[in-house]
This record gives sequence, C-alpha cells and structure tokens, in this order.
Amino acid sequence: MDIGQARAILDLAHSAFVSMDEDGRIVYWNIRAEEIFGLSREEAVGRVLADTVIPERLREAHWEGLRRFRETGEGEVLNKRLEMTALRSDGSEFPVELTISALSEPEGWSFHAFVADVSERVRLDMERQLLLDDLQHALRGTEERLAVIVDALGEAVTIRGPDDHLIHANRAALDRLGLSSVEELREADPRTLMAGWETFGDGGGEVRMEDLPSVRALRGESPEPLMMRYVHRGTGEERWVVLKATAIRDSSGSIEAAVTIIEDVTAAKRSSLQMEFLARASQVLASSLDYQETLRNVAGLAVPQIADWCGVDLFDEEGAREPVAVA
Repeated sequence: MDIGQARAILDLAHSAFVSMDEDGRIVYWNIRAEEIFGLSREEAVGRVLADTVIPERLREAHWEGLRRFRETGEGEVLNKRLEMTALRSDGSEFPVELTISALSEPEGWSFHAFVADVSERVRLDMERQLLLDDLQHALRGTEERLAVIVDALGEAVTIRGPDDHLIHANRAALDRLGLSSVEELREADPRTLMAGWETFGDGGGEVRMEDLPSVRALRGESPEPLMMRYVHRGTGEERWVVLKATAIRDSSGSIEAAVTIIEDVTAAKRSSLQMEFLARASQVLASSLDYQETLRNVAGLAVPQIADWCGVDLFDEEGAREPVAVA
C-alpha cells in the first residue's frame, strides 16, 4: 500500500490528520482538519505549519524542536499523546490532544499528527471542579441536603469515610457498583466492592485500593486525577474512568471524609487509542512495498490494542481465499 492509498484512508478518519515536511510546511490536510482549524485543504497545503496552527508564543519551541530533530534524529514529542493549545484560522485558541510521528522518506523527513479537539472535555473538567467545591460545602450541612445535591448529579459520586468505608453514593454510583441502596453500600467491605473488577492504571499497572485518590486524600495527600481501566471479571465488560477526589475537612481542619467524582471516559479513551493506532498504522503502511508484510504488521498492531484476535485474508480473481496474517 503506497502513501497515496494510505492518505485516502486517512481522509475518512474521525480525527484531524496533518502532515508536515522537514522544512515545516504543510503537505497533507484531511477533511477533519478542515473542520477543526477552519481552513480548506487548498488553503492549508504549502503554508508554514507553525504560522497556521500554533499560537505565536509557542512557535519558538516548535522550531527549536524541529532543529534538534534534524540534528540528532531524536524528538521529545514523538510517539506520545500530548495536550497543547492550537490556533484556528479566526485567531481563536482551543485545546487539542495529538500524537506525532516521524517518517524518513527519499525526499527527507516528514512528520504526521493525529489531532483531536478536546474543548468539550476541558469544559467538563472545569464544571466538575465546581461540583467538587459545591459538594465540599454540602458536606458541612445536613445529610438530607447532601443527598438532594448529590443525587441530582449525572456523574457518579462517592463519599469515603476516615475508615476507608464508603458512606454515601448517589444513584449513578450505586448503579455502577451494582448496589441498590446507600445502606447496602455502608455495610459492604470496600475491598470486596473492588474484587469484582480487574483494575489497571493508564500505564497498565494494577490499581489497588490504596492507590485510589479518595484513599490517598484521606491520608492527607493531594492526589492527581487517576485514569483507570476496569474489566468486570464476570462479563468481561471494559470501561475507562477518571477518578477525581478531594478531602473534606471539619472546622478544625481535620479530614473527615473524601469525595470522589467518577467520570466515564470510555468513549474518549477508545477514540484516543484509535488515534494512536492510526498513527502507528500509518507508519507501518508506508514502511514497506511488500503488501503481505505490511498486512502482517498491521494485524500485529491491532492485537491487543483494539482487538483480541485479528486475521487478514486476501481473495484472488477466482475467489480463492489466502490467509496472509494472524495475530
């Protein structure tokens, strides 16, 4: 599969896909990039990328990174998921998540990026922080007041007491835990509640109860939000969540509880993983003229990133099937 065929496929991608040559000029700009940045392909191709999509205050760092790569062949931002600020054609700025890869071609280096607009996610993060502030205030009031406020939220919310037991959860959290009432929640052993799922961090390591932000907050720490993947041991269902916790203190400053907002980010995480997969697949597609080798490599990328098993068969002109890859 040649570069032209690969780029025809990338025109169908849900994420923006932008390519730049080693001189910093845009050489490819897919349909989604047109929508996100507000420039047609005809307007974008040939422009200096830094002047087109990077805010002025960040351009010097971009050029310095490009210069360093051309000298050393190494780039700190390559093949990582990054968050940064981008620039639209109307001059407005917005947050994006992107993955950048470099490819050596006969005419020189080229750089390729999948870009996703995460404005909505950032807005929701700000709203959830406001919710945490409201919950902290509610905890100082009556339990009835707390229940009314928490149960009205669409997000799953739990409150953990100083002995690590969960003492309250709204309806969304109870449903997620498979419980029918707050009373049932309070009687449950917190470790038993976790036992029904396999839990992993963003890097793949196991998440134990003591790693949970709410437990750490009760110990007086200031935990960062935790991205966690969990798999139900019985059904195999996989979900991704972000756990954000804050400690609640009494009038004397002592920690009396920790509140957690559980954000289901399964759809966004799967989209992000797909974006990473496409970035790696685009490199593989352009790395060999041997289509069988290329298909085997793509199948290998798919497992276990987006599938448990992948097989590729080809059919000849007479309809006979030839297996070429299994992973």
